[in-house]
Amino acid sequence: MSTRDLAEKFIYENPFIPITPTERQLRFLLSPKREVFFGGAAGGGKSAGLLAAACMYLPIKGYSAIIFRRSYADLSREGALLSVSKEWLTGKAEWSERDHTWRVPGGGVLSFGYLDAERDRYAYQSAEFQGIFFDEVTQLEPAHYTYMHSRLRRKRGARVPLRIWSTGNPGGKGHQFFKDRFITSPTKDREFIPSSLQDNPHVDTEMYLRALGELDPITRARLLDGDWDVAEGAGMFHADDFIIIRPDEVPNISYMVRYWDLAASAPKPGRDPDYTAGVRMGLKDGRFYIVDLKHVRSTPGEVEDLVRRTAEEDGPNTAIRTEEEPGSSGKTVTDHYARHVLVGFDFKGIRSTGNKAARARPFSAATANANVYVVRRHWTDTLIEELSLFPGACLHDDITDGCSGAFNVLAEGLGNYEPSSSSDSIFGDIEPFTPGEGRY
Repeated sequence: MSTRDLAEKFIYENPFIPITPTERQLRFLLSPKREVFFGGAAGGGKSAGLLAAACMYLPIKGYSAIIFRRSYADLSREGALLSVSKEWLTGKAEWSERDHTWRVPGGGVLSFGYLDAERDRYAYQSAEFQGIFFDEVTQLEPAHYTYMHSRLRRKRGARVPLRIWSTGNPGGKGHQFFKDRFITSPTKDREFIPSSLQDNPHVDTEMYLRALGELDPITRARLLDGDWDVAEGAGMFHADDFIIIRPDEVPNISYMVRYWDLAASAPKPGRDPDYTAGVRMGLKDGRFYIVDLKHVRSTPGEVEDLVRRTAEEDGPNTAIRTEEEPGSSGKTVTDHYARHVLVGFDFKGIRSTGNKAARARPFSAATANANVYVVRRHWTDTLIEELSLFPGACLHDDITDGCSGAFNVLAEGLGNYEPSSSSDSIFGDIEPFTPGEGRY
């Protein structure tokens, strides 16, 4: 069958594909390759193209296809592929909620599945598909993708091609794997089809570009430009993005947060222990103000004294938060500070989730959009230097953790924190604290 006949019969005249494909989607749908990755920038129509690919051979009896995402929630949320499939297939195929499957009378079957935990892939040990499709495949563990190749087969004489096709953007668990497989070292059986926002005439480009402009530089480069080469966390902060102000330029801020990244090791010959860093930050009219930094290497007792003294200096209008490491030891430290160090203060431990670069992304996005102001003090250069080197080139990331922690607490509204009516100065009269080695 010629390419033109294939397009007419299985795309344009297909009752299960109600859209007219864009030029880039059509290139994807007509690829003769067994393994295709449609990827790059966001907004290029990749997901709709993937659903159309899965529906191409639904008119053929015996055809079986499946679409995977990392979780069922990713599949089923409003606007995702499962909900879109209901717009496309309702009244034309029979839907089974129990096994998330469409069945075409006298035709094929289209199922939806998820692959998150390692055991999920073994649910398909005895399955057989002619089309296996992954949406946002870079979010998956590569082992899930390679395992599902074993489920791709057909009966002798079957008329449908075998396809294991996917879409995705740079970033995620599978970033390097899929970059190597399809871009760096492609083979004759694999094809990479790049996508861009300009490929999709149906998206409101202006509004989408404005939305992408709120992202951190790394994520924006990946989603807007489809950049596969930008490293995770590379260039997350640039010195020129911080707006340096005088102390008297800080507006009146009703409440603030002091976020501590605690360490409890004094420096010793031949050792380079972490610092304890406490960043004080406020939010006013959508702008974030870094007004103070404590940065020391001290013994556990000296760190506790510093934290307590700083809480007294900051006053009742400053909430205190610390990073709580996973496990029982993190809970023990939080409990100790709550019972013995910060009694009477608004204090909570915040359980850390995700890696440090992921936690820093919202703060990075704010700096890139000129929404972070830093007071000019003796510690300012130290703070900006560490952030500019994060993550790959910095030896310590305590200040970064303190900044991103404070930012995330403020951005999420400080939970149930109630500011005092006191009008204490946000700087106050701060006395020097000098135990151990440190900069603050």
